[in-house]
Amino acid sequence: MATLKALHARRVHRIMGDVPLRMGDDLPPSPAEVPPELAPAFQHGSTFQQLPPDSPFIRSDKRLARFNLAAWCPVTVPNELARRLLDFYLHTDHAVLGHFDSELFIEDLLNNNTDFCSVLLVTSLLLWACHGYSLIDQRALMLSTPLFDATLRLWQQERDHNSLTTLAAGIFFRLACTVIGNEDIGLSVFADMYDMVQRLELVGTVSDNPEAYTQLDEHERKWYRARAHAAWGLFNFTTLHSFSYGPPMMSELPKFMIPGEAYTWPLPDFMGNTFTKLSKLWLILNEVSLAYFADPSGGSPEHLSIDFAEGQYRRLLEWADMNGPLIEQWDRDSRHQSYIQVIFHTCVLELFRPFLDTNLPLKTFQWQQCTPRAIYSASTRQLHYQLLMFPIIHPSADFIWWWYGVCQIANAAITTLEKPDSQWIFLLCLVCFHDLAVCFPVMGDVLAGLLRIATRRKFLHRRDAHVLYERLRENRRMLTRQDQKGVGFSIDLSMSERGSEIASVSQLAKAS
Repeated sequence: MATLKALHARRVHRIMGDVPLRMGDDLPPSPAEVPPELAPAFQHGSTFQQLPPDSPFIRSDKRLARFNLAAWCPVTVPNELARRLLDFYLHTDHAVLGHFDSELFIEDLLNNNTDFCSVLLVTSLLLWACHGYSLIDQRALMLSTPLFDATLRLWQQERDHNSLTTLAAGIFFRLACTVIGNEDIGLSVFADMYDMVQRLELVGTVSDNPEAYTQLDEHERKWYRARAHAAWGLFNFTTLHSFSYGPPMMSELPKFMIPGEAYTWPLPDFMGNTFTKLSKLWLILNEVSLAYFADPSGGSPEHLSIDFAEGQYRRLLEWADMNGPLIEQWDRDSRHQSYIQVIFHTCVLELFRPFLDTNLPLKTFQWQQCTPRAIYSASTRQLHYQLLMFPIIHPSADFIWWWYGVCQIANAAITTLEKPDSQWIFLLCLVCFHDLAVCFPVMGDVLAGLLRIATRRKFLHRRDAHVLYERLRENRRMLTRQDQKGVGFSIDLSMSERGSEIASVSQLAKAS
């Protein structure tokens, strides 16, 4: 752990120089303290690992080499780049989203069929993928605006067309609207998606009888698989969405078996069992979201009880026991494992944040020191470890999904910024958002908003915060769009501010 801290302290110092917050006495280290096998992760002034554009790109499905974009997108994109974008999405993000059956999608894509593929779906997928892939190939940056405009036109034409492909495209479009800061369109798209789920009858009475699936013919199985992916993908995404935006949430469960479970169909190797594990985890988190965030006015829900939090924590532990080690080993495939752990521990923080002043131990645990504060601190330490490890193993700037965990860490650090350890953890969070802003413009606003929170709580002088932000912005050009209007999700997670307008990214960034 000391070596990891040493490496990241150098990383923070290289980007920020002499910062106005005091670092711990054991930091920064001398260059000799950094092992040579770790040093390449941050060489040449880069804060993340840079992948060469000519690296192998068919990592997900070799059939993508035969893909021709001409019939599937109104924007001119070189075929080679389009193939790389598709492969990048499938390999990086599809295990997290999983909102369409990739096997059926690729079959239709190559055979020019439109049951499980459409122009809108392909265009919106390329739009979303071009942000993360811009870390590898900067040509993708030039595609964002024309792909956004094309997706908007197609969405306006098809938003009332009830189809699984339109629903899947909606998630990509909603995500793209968020990262470029166009909240008005994004929230409208999300509302359309939410209504479409109901019209397509994807949620309601659960039907998870495995024998029923095995009795379907081949055509029926394909549509069952497609609906199952759509239902669980939208259920998971809506729950994730509610943690940042509040209602609406899904109070009904998907009607279908979870893809990848026993007695269903196997998922492709590039997805592993991540989507299946996450779907079971989001079942728990959905109940937490309904209890904690259903009140659109925000604040601390008066009806919450420590007994509810303890019961949900028990369920989380049972889920963890059933799903084995959250991180088996840090290797090239641990990106999704890391994300699962981040979601797990951020949920623990959400559960116990309202009860941090409660000193009594939990009722169903024998350990007398098992208080909300102790559990909160333990999960915070686990998230610290992710913060230290993840950027070393992976090019973290292209993987936006861990941002919420970093936001949780930053909020926890802000409350104790008088401590040197909290100071450098907070600075490291800022560096992570600085990296993410290279590919996802809204993360620059998150960075500015966190600095504003620190100044509002008197832990950082406003002048010093401005110096830090300018230093970060000059070190790495952070992307913006001319029509950026800001986003409204909360980044101040204190119970007194959460859900209010002053806790939103846009308001905090404007005040910085």
